[in-house]
Amino acid sequence: TQTYHNLGLAFRELGAWLDADEATFQAMRHARMVEDAGLAAIAITGRAELDVARGELDVATRELDRAGELALQADDPIGVAEIGRVRALAALRRGEPGPALAEARVAGQIAREQGSMLLVAECAAAAGGSDCKCCPCAAEAAVAHEAKCGEDGCGFDDHDILIRHVRHLDQQAEHD
Repeated sequence: TQTYHNLGLAFRELGAWLDADEATFQAMRHARMVEDAGLAAIAITGRAELDVARGELDVATRELDRAGELALQADDPIGVAEIGRVRALAALRRGEPGPALAEARVAGQIAREQGSMLLVAECAAAAGGSDCKCCPCAAEAAVAHEAKCGEDGCGFDDHDILIRHVRHLDQQAEHD
């Protein structure tokens, strides 16, 4: 399921909508076959992100509601955070920056508590935080860091940049 989900996201980034739809469909089919609520939540969230990208926001909202129920059922906090990130993208697409920021902050906090620095950076980007002047390469640093080891305090060179970015976002949140 995760592989099909990732393929769907990759195809979406390439603008290959039919391939993205097919990969997402396969992810959802596989999740149903194995009867795993967490995998189903991932697959549905991927489908919703596709719908947001296409501007089908009402459909995406219904899918995210269902995915949220499944992620809670599966006790999957990362899934809940991922859903919040996509909700933030949908809110931005609707022209609602306040709700987008609120969704992204909650999702980012959950991701931070779970130690997923990549998702923290993705949540910041979903809220429009990608233009942060303190460290514009935060998302790249997060990707590189998780690829390296996925642990805090590992000594990875760009880890300090990422931590400064997260602290900067926290300071922004306190002042808002």
